[in-house]
Amino acid sequence: MQAIDQLASALAAVLGAAAGGALAQEQHGHADFCAPTSKATPVLSTSDFDGDGTVTRKDIRLLRQQLRTGQYVDFFDRNADHVLDRKDIAIAAAEAGSAGTEPDRQLAAAYQGTKACRNIGSAIRAGFVPWTPSFHGHGTHRVQRPEKGSLGYAFDPGAPEGLNDDFCAQQK
Repeated sequence: MQAIDQLASALAAVLGAAAGGALAQEQHGHADFCAPTSKATPVLSTSDFDGDGTVTRKDIRLLRQQLRTGQYVDFFDRNADHVLDRKDIAIAAAEAGSAGTEPDRQLAAAYQGTKACRNIGSAIRAGFVPWTPSFHGHGTHRVQRPEKGSLGYAFDPGAPEGLNDDFCAQQK
């Protein structure tokens, strides 16, 4: 169960980070859970950003491309210092040849699979519809196939059934 909780927490972090921003702890209602005294850890256990199972030059290239955008995305932050810089590249280079984990592959698939939906208009065009009312700090949860419900869903991290548009809305 703990591994599932860790994966869920990491998946939530990457999806939130993918939008390029984070809410203040007191705004999203989880201040006790996200205590400021907790130590940050990298989203991925290795620098396997493309999720192919091994840290390669392509992964380092993806990190460099993100660094050049000037936009912080914690999916790429290898030392969890809230800065993308040469230190992260050095860590990724040192991890070259390392094997990624199944959770890393799933997180990379989720990161890549949600790229198109980081803009609310794109998410709506992709068929995501409101499923919950909007709540301060959480936005609206959207689902792509509400008629199936949770019983008809097969987990595919690269094609999520649901999104939280509060994150997408930051990219309007």
